[in-house]
Amino acid sequence: QREEETVDCETETIDSENNNLQPIIEPIIETMSAETVTETTIVAPKLGGLIKNASRTTIVWFGGAPNTTFTGTAVHIPTPLCFRSVDDYSTAMKTYNARTVNSSELKFKRNDPDYWFDAFGEDMKRHMTRHSMDTVFYMKGASGPRTDDGESVFDYHGNYTRQKVHAFIAAKIADGTYDEHSINALTESYDYIFSSLHPAFKAEIRHLFAPLQYGPDFWMVLVAEIMSESLKKSAKLTDTFNG
Repeated sequence: QREEETVDCETETIDSENNNLQPIIEPIIETMSAETVTETTIVAPKLGGLIKNASRTTIVWFGGAPNTTFTGTAVHIPTPLCFRSVDDYSTAMKTYNARTVNSSELKFKRNDPDYWFDAFGEDMKRHMTRHSMDTVFYMKGASGPRTDDGESVFDYHGNYTRQKVHAFIAAKIADGTYDEHSINALTESYDYIFSSLHPAFKAEIRHLFAPLQYGPDFWMVLVAEIMSESLKKSAKLTDTFNG
């Protein structure tokens, strides 16, 4: 059994009123090894872990790039917003809303000269990383905490199709690699991406919505839609140029 270690971590959450970060737990937390968890206590996420704060309250943390075998994450406690409240309803609702609802007036729509798809993608990736939902967007894990050899569909969408991403997720759920925390990240990330779309664009692509949608494969739906349109425009310009 591993010895418990103490690490410094300033934990914060998004305030639902003004989006200002506010402390939610004591700054000094104590890592719990997986071996200390029993069937009667909180179960550690497979792609995350458990910590105890100064008052010995057990807190779940989740996320960050997975390791190469998807048996854990490459980074321990990846962001201050990786914590998931299990017994504080008010805090849980604040953090849930912050993860799933885009309150910005800026929404992505087709052919917006002020908000290109590349910029939209960077915003989505930043949000998923910040709130530790990026884990489920990886098709290939990272070999270490300071490496960038993992492959997220935000950065490597050209290497994958929506069908391949969907099949990958289904396999991870079926074999138990993705537990309830990962599945929550799959659905919550979808909610955020969906809430980041302009209503007019949602109406345009409504026929592409599936009954059960997850963030990563929904992202691939958007990639396919936007890239397809770009290719059509390029072909049209080529035809015009060639006369």
